[in-house]
Order: sequence, then structure tokens, then C-alpha cells
Amino acid sequence: MFRTSGFAALLTLSAAATAAPPATAPAAPDHFQHMLQKMDRNGDGRISLDEYLAEAADHYRSIDAANKGRVDAADIASSPAALERIDRRAEHLVARLDSAGAGYVTADEFAAAAQKRFARLDRNGDGRLTPDEFAVHGRHRAATAANANVGTARSARFERIDTNHDGVVTVDEYAAAARRIYADLDAQHNGKVTAAEIAGSARAQERAVRVAEMPTLTVDVGRLELAFVNLLSNAIKYSDADKAERYVEVQAAISEDGFVRIEVRDNGVGIPAAALATIFERFTRAHLDQTEFRHVAGIGLGLSIVEDCVRAMGGRIEAQSVEKQGSRFILMLPAAPA
Repeated sequence: MFRTSGFAALLTLSAAATAAPPATAPAAPDHFQHMLQKMDRNGDGRISLDEYLAEAADHYRSIDAANKGRVDAADIASSPAALERIDRRAEHLVARLDSAGAGYVTADEFAAAAQKRFARLDRNGDGRLTPDEFAVHGRHRAATAANANVGTARSARFERIDTNHDGVVTVDEYAAAARRIYADLDAQHNGKVTAAEIAGSARAQERAVRVAEMPTLTVDVGRLELAFVNLLSNAIKYSDADKAERYVEVQAAISEDGFVRIEVRDNGVGIPAAALATIFERFTRAHLDQTEFRHVAGIGLGLSIVEDCVRAMGGRIEAQSVEKQGSRFILMLPAAPA
């Protein structure tokens, strides 16, 4: 998707110039010239089908680093071209927000940018954003209309920012969300977010969720969904930014006693051993004393809700974890109600 910040050009043409076409064709834009030079392997000023396919094959091989003969979303996201795009966007963002020209973005600069963005979204100027104002604006408008996944993602983000759950986002809620984002980016906790930190955060956003084929079971769908939402949400929130690949896996199998064993496993930061025994108690947050997780939203009810749901379905749950290695939650559910 291409984005423009204003008019591409302002042209003043005389009648004579309009009537007479130029003697030579206009020069191609620089990026097209670069593409031609890169793909024109025999130097004849043209790109043949063979040259185009050869370039595509080279690009494919650069993505298929493990030489598997197939690529997936993780391969594409970690390809050199994708990582280069992340670096460029991070540098552009810092250049745009760094009003002092210091080479980094301060919390105040980030907050000022958030205030300007809120003002742009607040079309009727009442200091509150409705879901429509939040979801359909500027460069996201066409993408939201054309892609249901984009709309769903923005709706989920709206719900996270709307901490009062009153159906509107106030300027204070928007500012609080901006502060949480800045805290995520500020890896050194020094109030100076660099392009490298932004790029590193963007790369770390990739989290694989792998779900194996599930056996058939008859359960309360609402309770099972609520349990999964909380488990997956925790796995994502407490993923380990120091790891090149971050993932959550869900596997299930029918055990000999007629129960379905479901495992939700991740390679995140893990749960401290001292907190493991009380992890399912209400208002318990295992990482509350760790500075890097204080900005994570929540009041410590998620896992207690999971346990309540599992017990209501006639099952049981246990947690296993090793710090810096990850966590495993094991749900044992009856394949059919008693």
C-alpha cells in the first residue's frame, strides 16, 4: 500500500505546452530504474520472462533460508527484505517524532504524537472516539473495508483501550494506551526510544500460534472459549522478547480414562517458582514485582477464571513452568458430559 502525505506535484502548463507532446518519454521513477537495473541480467534495457522468473527464484531462496523447498509466514517475516523494511519504517518513525533532532523519541514526544492522532480521529470534536471513528479513518479506511481481519484486529484494540468498557475511548484512555506502548518500546527504561528498539519490538511482535487437530468432545463452548482466550492472551503478553521465535502450541489427545488432555504450551518468560503454587488464586499476578511487566494490563483474574471454567465442565487443570523456558497448562476435560 502506498501512502502520500500531500499533493505529489503542482503543475502549471501553458496552452502551447499542453498542445505539443514532449519529444521524449518522461524518465521512470528512481525505484523503477533500480528494479530494471537489478533484473535486466543481459543488459538490453528490458526484462524478459526468464529474467523475471530468475529474480523471483533468487528472492524465494533468500526467504527459504533452511532450504526446505517451502516457506511459511514465519519465513517471510524473518526474511532479509522483511527485516530491512522494518528497519526503514522504524527509522522513518523516529525521524518523524524526534522533534528535538536527538536521534531518539522521548515519552513527551510520543505523547504529543498520540494527542495529535486522537484529534485527527475525533471527527466531531467531542473528546471521545466511537468504534467507527477509531476503525475507519485515513490510510486504514480502504484496508478496513476490504479486509475483515483488519477490522477485527482494530475492534479488539478498541476494546483493550476502552478500559471503562463504556463503548467510547476518551483522550485519557488513549493517552494511557500510548504510555503502555512507549513502555513496551523503551527496552532500556531510560526514556529514549531509538529506531533499533522500535525495530526490535516490531520483529518480536511475530508470535506463532500452532493448534494441532483436536479430538471430538462435547463441552460448554462458552466456557471452553473463555478458558482458551485467557490462556492464549497470557502466553502472548508474557512471551520472551529475547527469543528469535515466540510461539504458543495447543495439542490435545484422548487419554485412557476417557478424558481429553489439552496442553497449552509456550516458550515465554515462564512463571517464578514461588508464584506457581498460587497462580490460580484470584488477584494473583506472578510478574507484578518485575519492572518490565508492570505496564501489562490485568488485575490477576485470568487464570482463576480459567480454573473456574474447567471445573464447571467437570475437569481439572494444572500449571508447569520454568523461568526463561516457558509454561505449560494441562487441561483434563471429560470427552462427554456425565
